Amino acid sequence: MDLLKVTFIIAHHNYQQFLGGAIQSALNQTYENTHVCVIDDCSNNVNDVNDIVSSFEKPNCITQLNDNLIVKRSNLITTLYITDRAHKQAYARNRGMEYCWEDTDIFAILDADDENYPNKIEQCIKPFLLYPTEIGAVYADTRIYNIDTDTYVDEYREPYDMYKLLQECIVHSGSLISKYALNEVLENGLVFDEELPPCEDYDLWIRISEKFLIEHIPQILSFVRVHTQNSTNTTTHNFRMSRLEKIHQKIQARRNASQSTN
Repeated sequence: MDLLKVTFIIAHHNYQQFLGGAIQSALNQTYENTHVCVIDDCSNNVNDVNDIVSSFEKPNCITQLNDNLIVKRSNLITTLYITDRAHKQAYARNRGMEYCWEDTDIFAILDADDENYPNKIEQCIKPFLLYPTEIGAVYADTRIYNIDTDTYVDEYREPYDMYKLLQECIVHSGSLISKYALNEVLENGLVFDEELPPCEDYDLWIRISEKFLIEHIPQILSFVRVHTQNSTNTTTHNFRMSRLEKIHQKIQARRNASQSTN
């Protein structure tokens, strides 16, 4: 049986100091059938980004998809360059997933300032192999490094529970997601709601949980950096609350729509 194809989605904006480590961690996976998709969200110095990506493998194909999107491909890495303005992570991830959609079975979300340990895909792919039409996403535990305080904390996530998820985001943003499941939960053809940063991950996990199971792997499989430029530290509490309120409004709208059709 052919191995499921896993595509890493690395959205990036001015994280050059971390980007190389994220790419290297994706390329170091013990699981063999992977590809890396970097989406540069209009960084200030694109030449630096070019140099970082090319240090792993030089592109062999360059395509101008439209006025605002350039794609450079090699065997291991696809890089999309958004050129009009910085749009934020949800938009960038959507463009990468759209481009790699036909050649992907599982998407692995990897923030540009984080890294995966070499066995992450090998461990997290197992539930999809056992229950390909039932598992929508898989998440694991993380080691968190606070750059400002130079301290490490191991974060053990709670086992998946749909009702607990409705109360708080227990699923890690850097999870694996089944394309089979995504096909059932797309909104206007999109994976992430581009109006919801920085809570677009939470919105997606809830949409997936309404139709599929989500699996927790109780192992530390990711290295996550916390610093002042994280999205959680660059948005106000009131703004985040407004995004969460929008998510709950969407949940209620879907419930109302479901009841009206029954």
